[in-house]
Amino acid sequence: MYGKDHSTHIGHLRFREHLHNDNVNAYQSVAAFDPRWDGLPEFRIFDLDSPGVSMETILEDYASLVQNLRLIKRPGQNRWRQQKKTWSEAALGEDASGRILFIFCRSPYTMHDFNNELLGLGIGVVAAQHLEGGPQAQLYIKTGDREFEISGSHGSSFHQDNDIPLAWPIPNVLGVRPRAAAAR
Repeated sequence: MYGKDHSTHIGHLRFREHLHNDNVNAYQSVAAFDPRWDGLPEFRIFDLDSPGVSMETILEDYASLVQNLRLIKRPGQNRWRQQKKTWSEAALGEDASGRILFIFCRSPYTMHDFNNELLGLGIGVVAAQHLEGGPQAQLYIKTGDREFEISGSHGSSFHQDNDIPLAWPIPNVLGVRPRAAAAR
């Protein structure tokens, strides 16, 4: 999620020593990466309103964080009230085994219904956060010779139009790449 300047992330955003935005807002979901200590999960979504959890305690254990609107609170509670607005969704989730889930849905849903669909899939979603909605919601995958790119539709939060020929420019990306092979 980014601000009106189309560049600044709305909540706290840090990648190791690079602090993109130090603002901590009212959004209750923080995804954490890059554990500072052995034995911690490589990835975890935290709820800032859980006992003993704060931005400071998360930063003690993780070097990279992104704060966003919460969709699903641990351990699998839909946190959005029903509303009329619908939009496509790009979300970040965590399953019961601690795996990261990159979630994309081009069909517009209310977030309440979207969360219920996620929770009903039977894949063990325990937490999720909103990354972006509408045409700004995007998923891009490139592996070997295969490349896949899809953008969201407008839904009711924007003008009704599914004809989105090109991905919109985005200022922030969550990405993954293979780890370097360990030296023998």
